Amino acid sequence: MSTDPVELKDPAVGARYQFGDAAAVPAPLAEQPSAPSASGARRSAWLRTSLRVVRNAAVAVVLLTLVPVAMVAVHGDKLMRSTYFSEHSRVRAVMAERLRYLALPRDPSITPLDAGRAVVSLVEPSQTPSDAFREIVVSRRLALPWDTLKISAEMFPRAQPVAARSTPSFSVIKEAAKGFSPAERAYLHAIAVSPIWREVTTVARAPAVNISGARFTLPFARDATREQFPNVPILQLREIGNAAFSRAAWFLSNGQRDSAETTMRTVISFGLALMDNATSISDQWSAV
Repeated sequence: MSTDPVELKDPAVGARYQFGDAAAVPAPLAEQPSAPSASGARRSAWLRTSLRVVRNAAVAVVLLTLVPVAMVAVHGDKLMRSTYFSEHSRVRAVMAERLRYLALPRDPSITPLDAGRAVVSLVEPSQTPSDAFREIVVSRRLALPWDTLKISAEMFPRAQPVAARSTPSFSVIKEAAKGFSPAERAYLHAIAVSPIWREVTTVARAPAVNISGARFTLPFARDATREQFPNVPILQLREIGNAAFSRAAWFLSNGQRDSAETTMRTVISFGLALMDNATSISDQWSAV
């Protein structure tokens, strides 16, 4: 077991957790009974299992979003094979398939068009409008909370946003056991209660997602070509995946382990739904 000291900003929060060896956060020995009861042992085992599931799900999301795939069009068999069937792409596809056991149950009451509208409500319209593919004007486009929230230098020192991300990194989940400052808690709460998660859950639980039907006026123009087809703004959707770490951390910091696990399973299901219902190969690989 690690003997590194753990700095607790909020001892009351930290006292609720006993992580065990896997999380490298030792519980004080003085607080452990010499002969734990059977019920206490069961609770401890359940807690370790719950936290391990949340951690593993979060790691999976990190791995699947680590290297974005940004491709616009494919010209020629050789380029397509080298791009889409590269070893990196195959590895990512295999990883995605291995996560399907974490997917949420499907809700047959959610129609494909409703799920597609949920996706469209989360992204901005195409920056290059096309007469061939006329986008439907969306009256209810949700604001992403991290577009207005700011992270100061003092906030989340061990979980600062990585690269172009706008929200704290995966490490924010590990910091939940130590407690968060008032400013950090206010930030995490704003993300956790955002209405975007209702739409994310709709997509995650839908049996099918009709993205094109929700985005465009049908039928397409007679002279429309594949190269003119606007791709889904996948980078905006990737930010949602990263923001799920903050939402799960909020729940963990309040002792709501089931909600934290559901958050990570939801965002995994969300990514799989985008991959399975993509309207192009590039959108499919970008969602992986």
